[in-house]
Amino acid sequence: MPVWHEKTRALREAGDLVVIGVTQEQHPDRCSLYAQWQGIDWPILWDPFNLTGSAAVPVVLAVDEAGVIRPGRLDVRRIEEQIVEGWMSTPPAKPGPAARRPYPDVVPPSTRATARSPGDKAQAALSRLLWSRTTGEERLDGAAFADVLEALEKAALAPKADPALTFHHGVALRMRYDSEHRQAGDFQRALDAWMDALGRRPSQYIWRRRIQQWGPRLDKPYPFYDWVEEAQTTLIAAGSVPHPIQIALSGAELASGTREIPIRSIQDIHPDPQAALKRDGKHLVELESTVCLHTGVTSKRVREPAGSSRIHLILRPTGGAHFEPAAGPARIWIEVPTGWNTPRQLLMATSPTDPDAALLAEFEVRPPQPDLTKPPASPILPATIHGTAFYFVCEGEQGECQFLAQDFEILIRDPRSDPQEPDK
Repeated sequence: MPVWHEKTRALREAGDLVVIGVTQEQHPDRCSLYAQWQGIDWPILWDPFNLTGSAAVPVVLAVDEAGVIRPGRLDVRRIEEQIVEGWMSTPPAKPGPAARRPYPDVVPPSTRATARSPGDKAQAALSRLLWSRTTGEERLDGAAFADVLEALEKAALAPKADPALTFHHGVALRMRYDSEHRQAGDFQRALDAWMDALGRRPSQYIWRRRIQQWGPRLDKPYPFYDWVEEAQTTLIAAGSVPHPIQIALSGAELASGTREIPIRSIQDIHPDPQAALKRDGKHLVELESTVCLHTGVTSKRVREPAGSSRIHLILRPTGGAHFEPAAGPARIWIEVPTGWNTPRQLLMATSPTDPDAALLAEFEVRPPQPDLTKPPASPILPATIHGTAFYFVCEGEQGECQFLAQDFEILIRDPRSDPQEPDK
């Protein structure tokens, strides 16, 4: 974007050209921060559902004054030739008689209440989500989120449904997960929906990148948000207030790619080898795990079953309980199946500045690598990771504070067990 911004500056300032961007990110605030950092001042629209149908980015198109998309894609190295000497020097094209609304999946707000068929209801649900987030005209409560998710799920499960509907359902699930109306499992269901959609349309790289955003290092083509800290620091140094990041960045979003998970070289010591620490029988802390698989599992032609997986753990206080940051970070011990690899067994969850906030931890695992010259002895997936979380938690403002433990299991399953034929 910065290159296009600079190369089109003269035409924009002369009033001969209008530039509009479209971002397919799940969270629009990251793009807003980037634009602020780079000084990009043209409008950037938000399309988390990828309603444009783009399979990859960037896509640069020219639209003339008649609203007709000119043939061919623009090349930043040929702006003078393509724009000034090309379509700006020729009469505008005339729209054909079959001209239609370019993005029929988006329903204008005036038609949302009249949607009747399942397809109409899904379109209305998408519109409702977008308008509520971009204009604030209708903030969705828990019941409204349930309604839109039900409409999208029904459309995605219909016979011969377009995989894009499954992707849309996943986007909406992640939206609810990021809201105050989140439900346990929303993030996992979102990832599962995206993997399902990608399995049926493997060449859709917008969908693939959405999964990789939270996925393992081995699956990352590049770091996704490693620029955020530099952007914030630069803007503050210049006397500006950085555009706020509404949803905290996960470790996966900041991590760079790598070719291998390091073999564990540090022998961690189990914090409670005899399981003597009291268990959290009152469920003062809710522990939720989400597994983000390597996108390579969507290929049915590869026997490699899992590549690697990134596990997201979140510990949320419940019923008025809160963590005590002064007691130190929560610790998490994990046991992977025989033959599997993970860099460390003992993890530290991030300490919140707000004791009522959740604690976060992430780790990656990789299964034993099969000998592709031999038939597999037995399936590697599904597999179960066992673990225990240790934390200092207080019951209410005046309640007892104590160290507690909570055991958990994480199931890593093979999504290819659900037979689906990919789109051609």
